Amino acid sequence: MSPIALPDPPLSDGIGHWVAAEARGRGVALRAVRLITGWGLAALGFERMQIRTQIGNHASQSVAQRAGFERGAAPIVKRPECDHLPGVFFARLRPAGG
Repeated sequence: MSPIALPDPPLSDGIGHWVAAEARGRGVALRAVRLITGWGLAALGFERMQIRTQIGNHASQSVAQRAGFERGAAPIVKRPECDHLPGVFFARLRPAGG
């Protein structure tokens, strides 16, 4: 897991994840995404978190959706180094009053 693209002040952040082949299918990514998201939204005060997946990466898209992220049309966290890669974007907002 790696938080990225911190603006000043930080209002949003993105999550990137990779799971070793031998650990796949054990819920490692889902647990990590939930923990990082909770920390970012609550402790760090981010308004929103984003996950960007490659178009054919259905496993990562499933992780995003099961972690409470909703599919969006465009990125909220800009990463110019990834602009050449078509992606599927997911976002999760901080709960009201949270």
